[in-house]
Amino acid sequence: MSVRRAFAIISLSLVAIGSGIFAIAFLDPEKDLLSIAFECFSAYSTVGLSVGITHQLSMGSKLVIIALMFVGRVGMLSLLIAILRKMKYKNYRYSKEEILIN
Repeated sequence: MSVRRAFAIISLSLVAIGSGIFAIAFLDPEKDLLSIAFECFSAYSTVGLSVGITHQLSMGSKLVIIALMFVGRVGMLSLLIAILRKMKYKNYRYSKEEILIN
């Protein structure tokens, strides 16, 4: 079970980072792909490192970086479980009992 969970986390993380790299490369085609990849990996892992291109990015690319930071902090698997999990409400009934004291 833990191997499957680890594989799911790695796979979802790579999909999120790859999507971020693709989106920023589409929005800012003049930027170097290696710099974009570094920014996306840094944002997802929330380490705070940068190669100095963040302030030169367009507003859409900055929003992608912000989304990667949020997803990286919360966790991709946690977000997917929160979004896709169907809530099952159960009718609970508490027992009623007279407690004799003294």
